[in-house]
Amino acid sequence: MRTTLRGSRVLRAALLAGAGLCIAGSAQAAEPLVKACAKDGQFVIGFSQANNAEPYRQHVNDELTAAAKEVPGFTLQIADGAGNVNTQTSQVDNFITQKVDILLISPFEAAPLTPAVKRAMDAGIPVIELDRKTVGDPGKDYTAF
Repeated sequence: MRTTLRGSRVLRAALLAGAGLCIAGSAQAAEPLVKACAKDGQFVIGFSQANNAEPYRQHVNDELTAAAKEVPGFTLQIADGAGNVNTQTSQVDNFITQKVDILLISPFEAAPLTPAVKRAMDAGIPVIELDRKTVGDPGKDYTAF
């Protein structure tokens, strides 16, 4: 139960961080740290989950979905990595193409997904890593863990 409560708090904090980044990005006139929300007020969150077949990870998905529904204008897109780094890499690249406002990722394996996370950061998409980190430093190679 303790892990479930902690996980729930972490997920809600991630969504609130996304909202904060959105607001901060809109409030700054010059070179914002992150891009502002779309003019229509929508905020798209892409989440690449390591493997939906694991009960814990499905619980994380359920908690994130519930938390996103509580925030007007937030849309959560969950992609199942199915325990495959190639699938997850493709998902991250797809989220980059879609220009999501923030990327959440629970990497199936850290090192192989590091380049995909770097591409998202290079595209100006903040990346919050859940469960395990990719290789690198927070604030530089990914936004937060």
